[in-house]
Amino acid sequence: MIFMKKNYITICFLFAMLFGFSQTEDIAPTVSVNSGNVHTNSNNLTVLTTEFLYDIGTAIGAQGNAGIVFINNQFWVSAWNSSNIHVLSNAGAFIETFQVAGLSGTRSMTTDGTNVYCGTAGSSIYVVDPVTRMLTSTISITTTSSAQARFCTYDASLNSGAGGFWIANFATDIAAVDMAGNQLSVIPAATHGFTGMYGAAVDGSGLLYIYHQGPPNNDTISSIDLNTGLPIGLAYDFFTNDASAAGSTSSLAGGLFLSTDVVPGETIVVGVSQATPNNLLFGINVNDLLSVSSNKLSSFNYYPNPVKDSFVITSENGNNFDVTIHNLIGQEVKHVKNTSSLEKIDMSTLSNGTYIVTVNSDNAHKSFKVVKE
Repeated sequence: MIFMKKNYITICFLFAMLFGFSQTEDIAPTVSVNSGNVHTNSNNLTVLTTEFLYDIGTAIGAQGNAGIVFINNQFWVSAWNSSNIHVLSNAGAFIETFQVAGLSGTRSMTTDGTNVYCGTAGSSIYVVDPVTRMLTSTISITTTSSAQARFCTYDASLNSGAGGFWIANFATDIAAVDMAGNQLSVIPAATHGFTGMYGAAVDGSGLLYIYHQGPPNNDTISSIDLNTGLPIGLAYDFFTNDASAAGSTSSLAGGLFLSTDVVPGETIVVGVSQATPNNLLFGINVNDLLSVSSNKLSSFNYYPNPVKDSFVITSENGNNFDVTIHNLIGQEVKHVKNTSSLEKIDMSTLSNGTYIVTVNSDNAHKSFKVVKE
């Protein structure tokens, strides 16, 4: 009887540990993550390209943090699986935790300089007064796409300068909506090609930076051209470049924003990595981010375009890659897996028209349009 009781207690303890861990990471349904436990001694870490790197899991005393914004010279960091919003100084020191009545599960935060706008991976954007810390209104999203506000980032240039938001969920279309939540435009999921999208930020030059749980380490910053909806080839692996060097054993993309206020005179990409054992808050200069990225797909060429029956993709670095072709309504029409450094892609069975070709290599991603005539 005593033996059975001990076994029961042990099983309950293990279950509680497993359940508790599963609640600390907001992970895309198809992403697999390795876990571990490494102690870090410093809350302020400096490695590689980061302007700053703070161990906020230790500072806050809790993991499961994702959303991030900078307001009134302070960081607000949201816990995705609760109502908590943590306040940290601009040096990453924990100040306090508060809740906003009527708001829970915040995955993303953005600001127009007056209000803070929160996304909870649903069909609403929540408007918060940063002074009173009260919910002042809710914006209902109306879109014909699959987009929801897991990431929600303000763009002052939308709607002819009246402002609006870019929104998306893990693997959905990316939609632009106005300040009332009405759809302005849609970038189909087949065009941008990203999955596991979590955070995003607009840089003012027509680029949308996306922090996603993509390969190889579920912790990658990429970017798309908002004029075409196509990736520019950026694939910055935060885990390899920064998190692992700081003692992390795994990580997941979280929230993201861009700011010229965090480090005066510099445009900084700021994000939260749902790293193990402790969540990290980081800042990277945009120019450094673009220059350090390996951009392995820059050595890929394709010809001819337009295409009659087939086209060729070549890789100067000899890497293997996958090729997927979608039509303009998002349907996959062809997939060629694990091709060599030179591959002839047959399009003879496809109808004439425009297609989106996506090339995926080890840790990079690029899409381009091909016309079959």
